Amino acid sequence: TYAQYGDGNMFRGDPTHKGVATGTMADDFALLWKYDTDHPVTSSPVVWEGVVYIGVREYIQGFNTMTGELEFSYETNNEMSSTPTIWDGYLYALLEDGELVCIELEDDRQWTFQTDGYGETSSPTVYAGYVYFGSTTNKVYCLDVETGTLIWEFTTGDKVYSSPAVLGQHVYIGSTDGNVYCIDATNGDLVWEYATGGPVYSSPSVVLSSGRVYVGSRSNKLFCLDTDTGNLIWQYTTIGDVDSSPSISERKVYVGGGSYVYCINADDGVLIWDESVSTVGLSSPTVIDGKVIISANRKIFSLDKNTGSKLWEDSTAYDPVTGAAVGDGLVFVGSDDNYVYAFCDVSKLDLFRMFYELAESARVNSDYLRSRIGDLQIEINALEAENLLLRADLNELADSIPVLSSTPVVALKRGRWGHIS
Repeated sequence: TYAQYGDGNMFRGDPTHKGVATGTMADDFALLWKYDTDHPVTSSPVVWEGVVYIGVREYIQGFNTMTGELEFSYETNNEMSSTPTIWDGYLYALLEDGELVCIELEDDRQWTFQTDGYGETSSPTVYAGYVYFGSTTNKVYCLDVETGTLIWEFTTGDKVYSSPAVLGQHVYIGSTDGNVYCIDATNGDLVWEYATGGPVYSSPSVVLSSGRVYVGSRSNKLFCLDTDTGNLIWQYTTIGDVDSSPSISERKVYVGGGSYVYCINADDGVLIWDESVSTVGLSSPTVIDGKVIISANRKIFSLDKNTGSKLWEDSTAYDPVTGAAVGDGLVFVGSDDNYVYAFCDVSKLDLFRMFYELAESARVNSDYLRSRIGDLQIEINALEAENLLLRADLNELADSIPVLSSTPVVALKRGRWGHIS
């Protein structure tokens, strides 16, 4: 999963949008499951506590990461293109009609905030008791995270499709007026602005230790700016628009531009490698376990973090139109063909499917199991050479099942799987 910032997950993993995930990731993948949603999948996914949440036309749906079973569905009555945010038991989503909704994961709507926008793509960021997002009303909004009360709004010169990064007392966001803005997080006052020379769809990534913010622009450039002053530190010219949001890992910047993925030295802006993939568009890379995961047009790629060489790509006929997400050792992507896809380590495909059959059997026989006894937790050790542990809780399991002593049993707690390492 992404390195978590508190009790939740969001676009790019945390409020600084560095796009770095923790855990292990395979070199080669195979399709684990796909789910037919009956509608085009319109947003990028986010993973939290064994469930992958994603926008599906007029619904927000959540699927069990291991089995693909539908666990959560909420009708929004409007499409959603932004990535949902999970925070402290609530889901925050900006719908295309300009409505921000706060939903308890138990399926009770808590509050809404309506803007006059339409065609929204900015993903909400939750930080220190507030939720921030951009809008096609040309504004950036700050709301109270518990009540949805407007705290402040800031007006830019054009539409805001970029998603805000937040660090300390500052909010960083781009606008199609060509500027990157730094806004005071408490009162909405302008701290600084920087003109990039082209519309900014990219979402900034901020690094506290170096005091730098990285962001792309349709001027075909990636910019590195000082977080406090907005002064230009360096810029790098790409082949094509940089709508992608950069990932920052070990003093390297990874970003898509045109049909390339770039790795650039974060200190001085010198190119380390570039790799031709396919049209990247708004898709953003995720760095995990020495790899860069990114979707581009009809393909999903895994690249070597240090060299850019292709480790794996999927080139089946479907057209993934969402960004890829990682979680529970899997890769997830949505598609315009109505499917949500999950890919797993190809060497563990048979094992995952066996676990699915066991879990399905446990679900079918849940009435019998409930009639026996309370909780039992089973930890299965030494899963192949990687010593990956899978933990499964099966509530109210029978007190005497002979196969437990000799056969791995994996079941679902509320239909969810979890990994521990």
